[in-house]
Amino acid sequence: MASLPKSGTVTYEEWLGMPVVNEGREEVVNGEIRITPPNKSAHVRVVARLVAALQRQLDPAKFEVFSGSFGLVIRKEPLTCREPDVAVFERAGEVEIDGYFHSAPFLRGARRSRSSSAITKASAPGKCGWSAPRPLRSKFSCWRTLA
Repeated sequence: MASLPKSGTVTYEEWLGMPVVNEGREEVVNGEIRITPPNKSAHVRVVARLVAALQRQLDPAKFEVFSGSFGLVIRKEPLTCREPDVAVFERAGEVEIDGYFHSAPFLRGARRSRSSSAITKASAPGKCGWSAPRPLRSKFSCWRTLA
């Protein structure tokens, strides 16, 4: 994703023209750029285990599982683009524009933290329509998109 220190808000077009962030994670919420520190090693390990568990349970011909740094554009006005820890997309409904996902994922998840409370309401662990190994269930919140 792209960013520069800037006060106020940015439009989708302005944001596309900004340099890519190399350190940390960037999200844009209602046009406001938010940069957070990179994930720590424990977080990365949990995400890797979750991705492996999802990949074992999903048909790769129908679904793609993504993790790492990728942009999920929620809306263009005001611009809101998130970087979920994990997202599962149905291949048939994937929409990619300007190198970012613009379609709603089948499933997306983010590690629980005090700072993530403003993201979205999460369902209880294990109530997401998929199962993860027991050690992961208490560490993740997940959302299923019903679109």
